[in-house]
Amino acid sequence: MGLDLGNKRTILKELRDRAVAGDDEPVPVIQRSWYQEALTEPDPLRCLQLHARNIVRMHTRYAELAEVLRVGAAVEPELRELWQLGHDQRRIGAAIMVDALLSKTALKPGLDRDAAIDQLWVLTGSDLYRGLIGVCGWTVERFERWLGDTFCDQLLGHRRRDSTTGPV
Repeated sequence: MGLDLGNKRTILKELRDRAVAGDDEPVPVIQRSWYQEALTEPDPLRCLQLHARNIVRMHTRYAELAEVLRVGAAVEPELRELWQLGHDQRRIGAAIMVDALLSKTALKPGLDRDAAIDQLWVLTGSDLYRGLIGVCGWTVERFERWLGDTFCDQLLGHRRRDSTTGPV
């Protein structure tokens, strides 16, 4: 006998929350020290590097579960709501990060806040992580570096600085 839909949703939500946060502590992601470190970093390039690090850490725990939710959402309305909640929360996170970035520097010429949020939201989806690591065979380190560079390229118009070689 299978689980009823309410139990599936409850279990998947608990698993999702733990995977995204990294533990079962009842502390919102935005209040966690690793997330705050990225938000409060004064250097905008380093801020985006830290955000890439955080996104990759979340994906290592959550990307496969996100795929389960995506597939389940296609057939079960309550799972669709949970899947959509994940997208909505990621979009809120993108807005928070863009606003933190705007408090440090201007965005790339021609890029407004809404477009920056759109780009960051898309780039932080688990499909990119699963595709480049799972399908293309990238290492987690390579993906994290690419993601950080891409954040900087797309949002600021330049790449992050490497601590030993200067601008990349």
